[in-house]
Amino acid sequence: MELTLKQQEVLDFIQSYFARQGMAPSVREMAEALGKSAQAIQQHIESLRAKGYLQHQPSKSRTNVPMQSQRYSSERINEVPILGRVQAGLPVLAEENIEGTVPLPREWTRDDKVFLLRVKGDSMKDAHIVSGDLALIRQQPTAENGEIVVARVNQLDATLKRFYRRSNRVVLKAENPRYEPIEATGDEVEVIGKLIGIYRKVV
Repeated sequence: MELTLKQQEVLDFIQSYFARQGMAPSVREMAEALGKSAQAIQQHIESLRAKGYLQHQPSKSRTNVPMQSQRYSSERINEVPILGRVQAGLPVLAEENIEGTVPLPREWTRDDKVFLLRVKGDSMKDAHIVSGDLALIRQQPTAENGEIVVARVNQLDATLKRFYRRSNRVVLKAENPRYEPIEATGDEVEVIGKLIGIYRKVV
């Protein structure tokens, strides 16, 4: 049976979470991650059960188990590489850079070249990006003013900052007043990719 876009979004989240954690997410976790009310999530879950996409297991604390007939990796899931850092002098997705992978819904990643970068420090906290987050990055060499990018300055290790181009200068601005902007010429700055999402484990 066909799913609505919202039902598909909930199902993709449950499948991805189950593939990582070996158990289903709670309704609260789904509501927080997807920005919906718990009541709306519960309605979608009931529809997914009725359409045969979820198996209800009342004996378990987390009852909504995706049906095993769903083929995660081949149809709806992309294995996205995790980079501990983007090092100078190496291709971004070189094997030396990759710490592991995370299965993410194909709707989040499409067929673009994407990777996850582990965030360290608090320089982007006012953009709600905190240490320990996994930043989902689309590889691209350019960016528009105001976009958050991964960039290198003078071939140093990469940094996650907000991008601005001013005449022949580039400004990489932190989202924390404790940190001064990084300013350099366009030739000194290499844009590696653009932030398209944040992946955070909800405790």
